[in-house]
Amino acid sequence: PSSVADVLVGQARVAFESKDFQAAESFLLRAQRPELAMKYYKEANMWTDAIRVAKDYLPAKLPQLQKEYELYVNSSKGIKSTEELLAPAKTWEQNGDYSRAVNAYMKITVQQTSEYNFLVQCWKKATELAMKFLPNDAPDVAVTACERLAAIERYEEAAELFLGVEMIQEAIDMYIQGGMWQEAKDVASQMAPQFSQYVSTRYKEFLRKRGGVEDAKALVGEDPIAGLDMLARQ
Repeated sequence: PSSVADVLVGQARVAFESKDFQAAESFLLRAQRPELAMKYYKEANMWTDAIRVAKDYLPAKLPQLQKEYELYVNSSKGIKSTEELLAPAKTWEQNGDYSRAVNAYMKITVQQTSEYNFLVQCWKKATELAMKFLPNDAPDVAVTACERLAAIERYEEAAELFLGVEMIQEAIDMYIQGGMWQEAKDVASQMAPQFSQYVSTRYKEFLRKRGGVEDAKALVGEDPIAGLDMLARQ
C-alpha cells in the first residue's frame, strides 16, 4: 500500500539526514523507490553508491548518471588530494566499468601531483586492469604508462610493466635506460636470447663512452681485445 511506502520513504529521509545510509537505502528498496536512493546518494556526492544502485535497480538510468558523474569530476576545480584524484577511477572500477576506470587512472598525471609513488601506483593499476579486462587495449595502455614512468625515471617499474604485456625488447630498453645492465642481460638470456647480442653491444658502447678504468676492466669481460686496448690508453 502507498501509505506503507510513504512511511518507509519518510524513515529513509530521516536515516539519510542522520548519515545512516545503509538503513536509508534499505527503507527505499523496501518501498520500491530505488530512484530516490540514487537521488539521495547523488546529492550527498556519494557517486559510487549512486552508480551501484542504478546498475542494480535502474539500468536504463545508468548511462545518464555516468555522464553526470563525469561532468561533476571534470568541473571540480582546485588542487585535489590523492584521494580526490583517485575517486573517479575507484568508482568506475568498483562498478565494473573497466574502460572508464583505466581512462580515469591514466588521467592522473604529473600536472595534478608530484607524488611520484602515487603516480606509479595509478599507471600500474591502469595497466593491470587493462591486461585483465581489456586485453586488446593493454599494449597501448602499457606503452603510455611506461613512457610516463620513464619520464619520471622509474625505469624498473616501466620494465616490469612491459614484461607483463610480453614486450620484451621494450622492457630490456627500460632496464638499459636505468643503467640496470644485469637485469637487461638476465631478461635477454632467460626470455629472449635473440636480444643477448643487442644488450652486449649496448653495454660495450656504454662502457666505452663512460671511459673510466673500471669501465675498461668491465669491458675486458665483454670484449677482451677492446677492453685491454682501452686499459692501455688509460
